[in-house]
Amino acid sequence: MLFTAALYVPRLGDAPLYVSHDEAVYALQAQSIAATAHDLSGRRLPMYIEYPARFGRPTWDQPLLIYAIAATLEVLPFSEATIRLPMAIAGILDVLLIYCIARLLFEPRFLAMLAAALLALTPAHFMHSRTAIDFQLSVPFVLGWLLALLLYLRDGQPRFLFLAACVLGAGVYGYVAAYLVTPMLAAVTAILLFRRQEAASRYGVLAAGLALPTVVCLPWMLQQPLPFRDILAHYFVLEGGAAARTGIVGLVTSFLSSPRLTEVPALYVSFFSPRFLFIDGPQRFRTIQLVGVVLLALAGCAAGGVRAAMRRSPGDLLILAGLLTAPIPASLAGEPQAIWRALHLTPFLVLCAIVALDWADDARTSRAAMVSAFPIVCLLGWSYHDAIPGAQAIVRAASAPLVVIGLASLFREAALDRPPLARVAPIVAVLLVLMHGAYLIVDRGEEIGIALLAGISLLAFVPSLTQRIGRSPIAVTAIASLAVAHLLYLYVDYLKAPTVAGVPVSLGILALRIVVALVASMAMLAIVRRLARVQTGQLPLGAAAAGLVIVQLAYFRIGGFGDYRVRATAVALVAIAAVGLAMAVRNSVQTRRMFGELAIGGLVGLAAIQFASFAADYHGDYRARNVDPEGSVRFAFDAALEQRRGRDVSAVYLGNVAPYGAAPLYWQFYAVKHRRGDLLPRTIMANEFDRERVRALPADSLVITRSTNDVDAAIAAMMRGGELRPADRLPGHDGAPPFWIVETTGR
Repeated sequence: MLFTAALYVPRLGDAPLYVSHDEAVYALQAQSIAATAHDLSGRRLPMYIEYPARFGRPTWDQPLLIYAIAATLEVLPFSEATIRLPMAIAGILDVLLIYCIARLLFEPRFLAMLAAALLALTPAHFMHSRTAIDFQLSVPFVLGWLLALLLYLRDGQPRFLFLAACVLGAGVYGYVAAYLVTPMLAAVTAILLFRRQEAASRYGVLAAGLALPTVVCLPWMLQQPLPFRDILAHYFVLEGGAAARTGIVGLVTSFLSSPRLTEVPALYVSFFSPRFLFIDGPQRFRTIQLVGVVLLALAGCAAGGVRAAMRRSPGDLLILAGLLTAPIPASLAGEPQAIWRALHLTPFLVLCAIVALDWADDARTSRAAMVSAFPIVCLLGWSYHDAIPGAQAIVRAASAPLVVIGLASLFREAALDRPPLARVAPIVAVLLVLMHGAYLIVDRGEEIGIALLAGISLLAFVPSLTQRIGRSPIAVTAIASLAVAHLLYLYVDYLKAPTVAGVPVSLGILALRIVVALVASMAMLAIVRRLARVQTGQLPLGAAAAGLVIVQLAYFRIGGFGDYRVRATAVALVAIAAVGLAMAVRNSVQTRRMFGELAIGGLVGLAAIQFASFAADYHGDYRARNVDPEGSVRFAFDAALEQRRGRDVSAVYLGNVAPYGAAPLYWQFYAVKHRRGDLLPRTIMANEFDRERVRALPADSLVITRSTNDVDAAIAAMMRGGELRPADRLPGHDGAPPFWIVETTGR
């Protein structure tokens, strides 16, 4: 949880850079409740909170997040970071809950820690835990239901079943999708009770637990108009104004008879697209976030869902139920790949991955599980090369575990301390010349090399072939040398190596490749022979996994070297390190299970490497790509109010500062943030720069407007005439339109 907090809490105020429309509304509602015990519509401590019509379409918000922000504002000052803190805490709670769930589902404790770590490193979970919107607020309730239900399945005590139902029912106060998710998962619970042939009284316990949260809000529901018709109208977007004219029954009937219902199956299937899940996320944000819902490393764990379906234990069926029900609300709402409406998909994807890792931890199936993991990652990285930032680097990091484990398996069967290097060197040199010559002629070096590395990795899964090859030390050293040479080949191709007069560039590069590959191969063979003579003890799994992650990271970072000499040296060192690690593992492996455990370490290493790259982008360029045209007024309003802290301002004139009529919302938000609520009654929402209206303002009035050619000319003329004080033309963030901040003189 501390690790997750270190990821989720820092820089909440500036990543995302801009407050979204819904965040601002939630925050102002919370601030009003904290200050006056009334929402913006004047209702005292409402159970459901009406979305102000002046800020958007009439609907109602679930209360939990707004009251959580209000409680936070009782302790901390109003700011972007403060309003986002409750959702960050909820994200940290999710990590704790999935750890407890995995402890009940899987025997090895380290798998529970991996479940927690992988959820913390899930991009969709990370990003939605850092916004003050309740999209992800269904996740703690779904995970709480699952945890309590698993405790009931373990102990059979009715109080856990009652708790599961209560938590599930309370979820309706978190996010609106719970109106569908709660009955679906309640039905799953009832089916599970039926399969276990539980007594009829247990169904009563389930019903009572679901009903209890409803009883809490019953007094309010009897006194106030019910919000459910407006909520349905908000999400069932129908043609011809049907949403505005009909009641609940009419809305449902119109939806069920509309052509849009036929689109639901296709929308549902879109949530399981590999590109959506693992590559670059929902279609709507692909040019912005450049990352999938979960990390690409988890793509190789898709076999976990297959294994869960085959075993069909209660825990497996609950995982599949959570996975398959998550996209239904968004599909019915007509939103393809809207992960923000299906976020409880993410923990169940992680649990499917843990099922696969549990498979890999089994000595009988570790090799089969591993071969279903990393090649899938490599294949997706290759297939979606143009859509994944650093795709080649990710594929490199994914291939390292296969090579290390494949060579370790091969080395186990070989007598590597013979023959002498003098006898091996000519054979290796001839092989390298033939290999690079073939690459030069065929011009398919990368494809051939991938096939070569895949073949080496497969040696871990064919013991009979490994034993046959291992009887020939020369064959073993030749295979290892070819692997090293291929790794070097990929990174000498496009480098600015020196040329010799009269020698074609291609032949010069060929000679350089062969020389570097031969030197690296001989160094590698010398290390192998040395290690083969050393009697070492059992290498701890943690040390082996750490070494593998270091190799992955080094191989991942190769592309950062521009100088051909540095890059060639770095690749050679990575290749030698991989071979040395394979030798260390070869000397330590006592059972096949270690191969699976080492593969798990490689998969976690790949996930950590990709998340680190994603997080660096999230706190950097992502903030510029994710420019919200409404929220971009932050810089202008912050600067204007900060400069006038404690000063009298006669009036505030807002020109064209925000699209879609959002200026009143954001001005109120930043006025509250800077404790200048006194300016709100004196604010003129003009939505344009009218020179005559500005001239009529009293002295010491504040004018804020976007910069355009006409506005620039008008302000310049008024400044020459002394009607405006020297102005600030505040630049926007990374290309956002600049703003004028000026004051009137009263002339």
